[in-house]
Amino acid sequence: MGDMNAKIGKENKDREKTLGKHGLGEINENGEKLVEFCEMNELVIGGSLFPHKNIHKETWESPDGRTKNQIDHIMISQRWRSSLQDVRVMRGADISSDHHLIIAKVKIKLAKGTKVEQKRIKYNVEKLKDLHLKDQFQIELRNRFEVLKDGPDLDINNEWEVGRDIIKEVCEDVLGRQTNKKKDWMSHGTWDKVEERRKMKEKVNNARTRAQKQEAQNKHQFLNKEVKKCCRKDKREYVNDLATEAEFAAYKGDIKTLYNITKTLSRRKTAKSKPVKDKDGKVLTNLNEQMERWNEYFINVLNRPEPDQPVRVEPAGEDLNIKIDNIKKYEVKKAIKSLKNGKSAGIDGIPPAAFKSGGNEIIEYMYKLLNKIWQEEKIPTEWLKGIVRGFHSTGDT
Repeated sequence: MGDMNAKIGKENKDREKTLGKHGLGEINENGEKLVEFCEMNELVIGGSLFPHKNIHKETWESPDGRTKNQIDHIMISQRWRSSLQDVRVMRGADISSDHHLIIAKVKIKLAKGTKVEQKRIKYNVEKLKDLHLKDQFQIELRNRFEVLKDGPDLDINNEWEVGRDIIKEVCEDVLGRQTNKKKDWMSHGTWDKVEERRKMKEKVNNARTRAQKQEAQNKHQFLNKEVKKCCRKDKREYVNDLATEAEFAAYKGDIKTLYNITKTLSRRKTAKSKPVKDKDGKVLTNLNEQMERWNEYFINVLNRPEPDQPVRVEPAGEDLNIKIDNIKKYEVKKAIKSLKNGKSAGIDGIPPAAFKSGGNEIIEYMYKLLNKIWQEEKIPTEWLKGIVRGFHSTGDT
């Protein structure tokens, strides 16, 4: 939009995509250039689309008041032409100019976004640190797997799905879902004073006499000081409690808790991504330039010249001693024990902490399932050893 000094006229033959039938006057040279520019960039001139009186189309008036033209225009992409509701001149706006203000009404209809369902549910595995709750978790698993033992013989896929659902149901019932609610460090007494201050503010606003208002303001100032004083006290106690918790975590070797507390106290936000730089160290902000830089980087890294002499791989002196007997229970137990705490759940939706806290029931179930896979499916030995020794969630098995 702007002052183009371009008269577009009423004629729009062979220019229907760019011009409407409601322009003003006769097209001039600047108008021809403007229309050509709009055709090249797929724009439409909004002032020519809507029928109005001439006084609501004339955007400029000469100082003597005799000459009036439509030389200021608002243009919009042809893709959004239907979103343009109206374009007209507002003569009543005082802008101290010989040009009148032009208003365009735009109504954009956005597509309704489909709500993506959360496929992976986060369970509150922190509760498993409570020994009483951990025992309850194992008892629930034992009771539900006992029912599975008396059921019909299932194939591998169905047996895994039933076991997976049992573990997730127990996590839902015993642990519950993890919430993102932040810790409220203000005490109840402080919140009571905040509410009292709010009510006093209403009295200040509703006071009818000057004396009543002055008295209410004095009480409000006193309560405001009390609220700030209580907030500072609560904040100090909150920080001291975090520092004590961090010290205890460092003593136990709980690095994750120590890191989270340190991050909370420092209030530092980690950068989501590192900047991309060119060969000279200049930061690239344009997305296309960043993609070109990545392309250039991988071309240099991956496209290496072929060696002068081919690499000779000597044959193995003896065959590897690969065990092909059944999986041992201690191997399953060792693999589950090696899972790292704090890892997110795999595609199965079960957190690793649930496996580690499941006790003998989880070990027994996985022991039978893995051996059933080994015996029936005849998976290559290399795959099975990798599964038993290094899986990070049962969904990967």
